[in-house]
Amino acid sequence: MKPNTPIKTSLFFLVFTLIMGACSSKDEATEPVQNNTTAASISINAESSYEGLLNASFQLTAVVTNRDGDVLENQNIVWTSSHPEIATIDQTGLLRIVSDGQILITASIGSLEGIKTLRIVRTTQDLMAFTVADLSLQLAATSETSLEFLDVYRMTSTFVELSQGAVLEETSVNRDVIYYFYKGSAIMNIEGEEVAVAGESAVLVTANNRRSITSVSEDVQIIMTKINTGLSQIPGAYAVQSRVQMEGPRDPNQNIWNPFMQEESFVLGLYMLPQVVGGDNRLVHDWDEINIVTRGFGRFLTDEGIVQLEPGSIVYVREDNGHAFANLSSDMDVLILWNTRG
Repeated sequence: MKPNTPIKTSLFFLVFTLIMGACSSKDEATEPVQNNTTAASISINAESSYEGLLNASFQLTAVVTNRDGDVLENQNIVWTSSHPEIATIDQTGLLRIVSDGQILITASIGSLEGIKTLRIVRTTQDLMAFTVADLSLQLAATSETSLEFLDVYRMTSTFVELSQGAVLEETSVNRDVIYYFYKGSAIMNIEGEEVAVAGESAVLVTANNRRSITSVSEDVQIIMTKINTGLSQIPGAYAVQSRVQMEGPRDPNQNIWNPFMQEESFVLGLYMLPQVVGGDNRLVHDWDEINIVTRGFGRFLTDEGIVQLEPGSIVYVREDNGHAFANLSSDMDVLILWNTRG
């Protein structure tokens, strides 16, 4: 019998098509899916305003998506606040209230940014708290070397960071200014005289005298406070106090207050609190105060709220705001500046 050639040919092509289809399906199944992991946009999840006491915290989050709109997880986001004197934000997105005002919060990945405008309302302005670490982070996000973080009637404070070899241009200020070198060392030129300043030293430069930092031998962090009321009566252009001179005699069983600079307009001293004492009694006075914790951990209890203290804490207390140190977990040293003239 003559073979049925058309039928055989059709069967051949059917089998061939099925085999090729299976191979094609297999290739498609085994080919890896290429996910787009490049961030294309960042949006910040936040309210338009936040209200609360000093240090009240609010968790902000950010959503990162690729160009297809898919959400990308576990992204390394850098958070910054345009005005840390109003509200700070750490690298987890935790916002903390400092004062009243409007700020821009930025969440960024490289050059990609998401920005949100926030209105901050603090329920009182009689207490403000910062840390050197927070101020340093905020300053690192800018191209500047200084950041004003406190501006009140009696005092204005600025945080300054200079790296080794840097200089600070000459200025002349019409108010007394206290420079506290939190860390590092440098040479200051004050009215043509070179003054070597080591870490944890305080320098008072009186009003209308020229001053500059001509050489930084070790990276410095400086808390610079301008006294807005009254002028000192010291002879000459400046006064320097080293850490050793600040301390004076200690007592392991008693709080010691050593006021090493006393003027008509201000008092600057070191308060040394042994852990065994645990703190002190509530104090109320009619002048403003800045506290800089140089050593130790504890709490600062005030009529307006509680501040957790650590080395580098900076706390401003307005007049008539009762306050006390408490719950010390170690010996504590606090540099205290009082403006005693209104």
